[in-house]
Amino acid sequence: MGRAPAPTPSEVDLLIAKGDEASLREAVGLEPANEKAAFAFAALLAGRSTAADHEEALAVLARFPETAESRHIAAQARVGDEVSEAGLDGLGPSSMPSWSG
Repeated sequence: MGRAPAPTPSEVDLLIAKGDEASLREAVGLEPANEKAAFAFAALLAGRSTAADHEEALAVLARFPETAESRHIAAQARVGDEVSEAGLDGLGPSSMPSWSG
């Protein structure tokens, strides 16, 4: 008894695996109801620094029932907006003052 052959990945699966914006946008366009594609695309957008990207991420997520994963991505998009609006998006350890003598 041999193993069953692995299923051939779909075009959308291959686009998701690429992970870049153009591929994920195409995957969502081909299969708008594909949660995996939509969540990957929304996560990419949520990780960016513009309010427009964050709004698009939230719009993509709004088409699906809420899950732990979608709540996490939505929170990233919302926090990103707050950080950008406060002007703190460029702050990190290297921009903090040194307290050592």
